[in-house]
Amino acid sequence: MTFANVRVALLAFSLFAVLVLVWAVNEQRISKSNIEYASNYQVYISQNEALSFHDILNLPQTSWQNLSQKSNSLSFGYSTASHWIKLPLIKQIKKGQFLVVNYSLLDEIDFFQVMKEGEVLKIETGDARPFDNRLVKVSNFAFPIDMQSQGSIIYIRVKSSGTLKVPLYFEQYEDLIQAEAAENLYSGAFAGYMGLMILMSLIIVAISGDKNYLLYGVYVLASLGLTLNLHGLLFRWLWPGSPEWNQVSTNLFSYTLIYFQLVFVCRYIRLENSRIKVLSDVLKMLAMIGLLISLVPQWYMPLSKISGIFILFTNLFCLFLAVDFCNKNKSRLRGELYFAMAWFVMAVGVSVVVLGVFGVLPSTPIVNNANMIASVLEVFFLTTAMVCRFESERQARIEATLQSHKEAEQRVHIEKHMLFQATHDSVSHLPKKDVLLANWPKLSAEVPSDHSASAVLIHFEGYYGQVLSFGQQVAEAMVHELHDRVRRLLGSKSQYLKLDYQWSQDRAVVLDSLDLCLILISPKEYDISDELNWLHNSLSGPFNYENMFLDIELTIGVSKLHDAEKVDRVIRRAQVASKEASQRRLKVLHYHNKLGQDPELTGIIMSKLKMALDQNQLQLAFQPQVNTHNGSLFGVEALVRWKDDEYGWIPPDVFVPIAEQCRLITPLTAFVVKESCAFYQRFYQETGQEIAISINLSARNLSDEFLIQEVSSIIEKYRVPPRLVTFEVTETAIIGDIEKSRNALEDLLDLGVKMALDDFGTGYSSLVYLKELPFTELKIDKGFLVKDDKAQHNASLVEAAVMLGKALNMEVIAEGVESLEMAEQLAGYGCQLCQGFYFAKPMSETDFGLWYKGYDNKRNIIGTKHEITYET
Repeated sequence: MTFANVRVALLAFSLFAVLVLVWAVNEQRISKSNIEYASNYQVYISQNEALSFHDILNLPQTSWQNLSQKSNSLSFGYSTASHWIKLPLIKQIKKGQFLVVNYSLLDEIDFFQVMKEGEVLKIETGDARPFDNRLVKVSNFAFPIDMQSQGSIIYIRVKSSGTLKVPLYFEQYEDLIQAEAAENLYSGAFAGYMGLMILMSLIIVAISGDKNYLLYGVYVLASLGLTLNLHGLLFRWLWPGSPEWNQVSTNLFSYTLIYFQLVFVCRYIRLENSRIKVLSDVLKMLAMIGLLISLVPQWYMPLSKISGIFILFTNLFCLFLAVDFCNKNKSRLRGELYFAMAWFVMAVGVSVVVLGVFGVLPSTPIVNNANMIASVLEVFFLTTAMVCRFESERQARIEATLQSHKEAEQRVHIEKHMLFQATHDSVSHLPKKDVLLANWPKLSAEVPSDHSASAVLIHFEGYYGQVLSFGQQVAEAMVHELHDRVRRLLGSKSQYLKLDYQWSQDRAVVLDSLDLCLILISPKEYDISDELNWLHNSLSGPFNYENMFLDIELTIGVSKLHDAEKVDRVIRRAQVASKEASQRRLKVLHYHNKLGQDPELTGIIMSKLKMALDQNQLQLAFQPQVNTHNGSLFGVEALVRWKDDEYGWIPPDVFVPIAEQCRLITPLTAFVVKESCAFYQRFYQETGQEIAISINLSARNLSDEFLIQEVSSIIEKYRVPPRLVTFEVTETAIIGDIEKSRNALEDLLDLGVKMALDDFGTGYSSLVYLKELPFTELKIDKGFLVKDDKAQHNASLVEAAVMLGKALNMEVIAEGVESLEMAEQLAGYGCQLCQGFYFAKPMSETDFGLWYKGYDNKRNIIGTKHEITYET
């Protein structure tokens, strides 16, 4: 047993001892007062309510009963009959002596004192009569005795619808008033004690919001009301002029007490067992029924008899629940022992009261006040249990809160650690790009207005070479060394921004394991080349690994940050510059918009190209193909051109690959085919001459299942003879699946069009494609032509290519003819069709018309230079 349990037990024992002592002293005082008087009394029980006092006086002596009970403990249990008590006074009564009936719940009491001379003193009072009928205003009943009382006889008639107790004793008036004051003091102390417990429960409800304490407060209030009512105090204090409320209020308090006791106990122990819970619900329902019937005065007697047994059974049931709950939770909650003790003492107290009511126990002050003693002890133990539970729950909440805070701190620590791991390189712990992007709004504000910022991207060029030569471990060690060098080298360099001010104050971020990014601040118009060269030389020094000195090969790309520009765009441009520097074997390279494949520029061109197609902003240029044998116009090659409002003329070798990547090549090709056929139709209508048109196809076009249908519908719409349409494909468009390419070409040939192998001589497998694929034309690449008269080797190759085409029954066209000498030489080899700047540059339709009109009547341009002005 803990010290706290011992302390509670001592307090409970002390309280019990004080209560017993108070009422024991009172009982001893009453017993002493009865030593000299009322030693012989007799009782007559009358079932005839019509008997008058005169009839009682004339009763034969044999009608009276001599009882063995002491006069100060008379108890008749439940009885509706009138009980007459005959008390002869054998001694002289002291001055100021009163006969006291020490029980407050008697409906009717008629007091008669018969003198020797025959005079009769009569007093009528009782709880069924107003309180003002009492000569002495005390809770019990006090009747004055005539001083010449020796030899007189006292008759008392008592009747009650409840328990019939008539404990008699004699008391001096001063002692009577003093005893009443003491009784009021005891009762007031009891009421104050119970009220304090109620107030405490309400305070706890306000603090914790736990309804258990509210139910407990209502239960204590009902217990207080019942106890005060049983002692006649409520009749005296609250409704002295309404005696009928005594009967009604007793049962109201009883059944209210039973109901809230059951509700409180069941909620307190969290009753979940199905059978026991059903029993508790039945008892609560019966209590509610009793509570309602209590308002009917005629039901007072049966309800009053039932209520005592009901209260006793309810307390025994609650004791069972409490003991069971205590056994199940003794290792967890200290207060459950006190909870069980509360119902134990209450069960004992109610048992004593019930046994006293039914006459089993004598009517003594301790028996009569057992309910008050039990209530005090019960409330003491219940309050102790509730306080223990409240303290345990409060301590549990505190511990839960502390644990929650601890877990929150651990969670924050873990989240910070996870965030650090997610935003920092696992090897060197340098921050990643996301840290720079997140911090950039604050970092950009640190750049002075007269300074500019540049993204410096350091790329570890030789990583994969080191992996192949020395293994992954060596390469990773070199990466780690590079990261450490950057951290050490830039630690005190204020011209580089601190990019990770939240964690490590580092001035570099990791884009991937091979790329690091710095932000360099310099005055505007300041040349940072020396700084970048120093940075490259400092970082690329030899790396010592197990006595091997390995060079760290680096390239540095730089891109200047413009006002209000997103930093990730600048980083991408620096990456483009770094890649270009790697390809050109440079240490440092500054970005400009013509470098390599800029992802940002690609995205811009992609969106602009889609808009240009939707808004018909593209154009076609036409380059003539001339028959060198007779100088006549053979046909034209349609070349797509695009002039953007922002970027100006964008070359096809820039936007066509982008169109292939984003699947815009299909609408682009459809545009070229449609505009070429429309050009042919207009040219034919104006001149009456048929010319061939050549249109380029890409690899994406050959895999388009709707290409044949699209081309066929356009050719038919513009009434172009299919034999005059030639589709040119390059070797790169058909690399891979030759069978698939053959099927696509044959489907096109089925339309009646021609197929040309473009850029012949630039690939590695052209002869294979000429053998396997159904081409009808061969186009010799301009880089294959003879530009130097002394290059006889090239001339022989061109001649061989022309002869190859002739041998395969293919038309041969040479492109890139830039001089008369080339044209004459090709004519000498047997190549009749030429195209190039010597004849004309690619022209718009309008300029082509002007060029065409410049022919002489013989259409012979060999040996004649035509000077025509047109836009390219």
